[in-house]
Amino acid sequence: MTDLALLLACPKCHGNIPQDKGSMRCAGCGLQYGKKGEVYDFICRELYGSQDEYDKTREILEFWGAGWEKRLNEDEHSFIYRLPKAELEKYLNDFGSFHKENNFLFGNEVDPNSLESKTSLNIGCGAGDESAFLAYHGSSCVALDVTSQAAGAAWMLMDTLDSNGMAIQADSRFMPLRGQSFDLVYSSGVLHHSPNINRSINEIHRLLKPRGKAYIMLYATCSLMFLQPRLIGIFKGYISKDRQIEYMSRDGEKDWETEDRTNPYTETFTITQCRKLFSSFRKVSVRKGGFSLGQIRVAGSFLNKGFLNSMAKRLLDSRLGACLFITAEK
Repeated sequence: MTDLALLLACPKCHGNIPQDKGSMRCAGCGLQYGKKGEVYDFICRELYGSQDEYDKTREILEFWGAGWEKRLNEDEHSFIYRLPKAELEKYLNDFGSFHKENNFLFGNEVDPNSLESKTSLNIGCGAGDESAFLAYHGSSCVALDVTSQAAGAAWMLMDTLDSNGMAIQADSRFMPLRGQSFDLVYSSGVLHHSPNINRSINEIHRLLKPRGKAYIMLYATCSLMFLQPRLIGIFKGYISKDRQIEYMSRDGEKDWETEDRTNPYTETFTITQCRKLFSSFRKVSVRKGGFSLGQIRVAGSFLNKGFLNSMAKRLLDSRLGACLFITAEK
């Protein structure tokens, strides 16, 4: 079993950070980090090249942090944290079956039977069920999120399982972990919110062991879900790529909005762009999926039913699905 705390490293210089009574100071550059409860905190101004870059990161952190603060108290998520170990294990078995049946990463690209004794990293751990799934199937799991709320949720679930898990608050562009430490990196529906996804993917490459694998889901540009806001944005005068991203970002992730906070950043990708993003990896495969008639605006709730949706999914999943499922081997 891996002692996950030994994998921690300074996100700025990758130096050693000995732990001393809850606070940690890098032996190399002297930066000090701390903990919020059980969550290690590695976000600080010194990581960023300018105050503007740091301010934008804080905007992202505050949007998702407040969003998760709200969502983790909603019935959709809150019940999970009250489950005893046996019921949580049953939930995770059902969770895995749902992913497999819907052609998501778990049960398809990621074989749960291959996780035993592996070291895994879950980037953007959200409600924590993905990290718990990785830990439940025998991997030593680091749950990483830009928010302390999501990282803390993941830690609670892994603790209920009595599994080997660690939770950290960190930016995917500056991950506080030693290079070549992980057998697999998993991230679903997260890295398209990174303002510099190239840097995030370079970090993933750095952290993987040789022949280690990254399993990543990114939003697909050529999809029913994302062609609609692009066309609406163009109609409203958002013509350039940057302006389209600006409109699509504000238009999306409504479930996470709180007070006057709107989604700061979302980008989408083509299969060709994905292959370019992961060009430093020795093997890359990409498939498209995640189509549903429910993604049609206004009328979707009436169409997302039974046979009609199943038939449309069968015909259009690989053409107009919202998700790009990427497997990249170092």
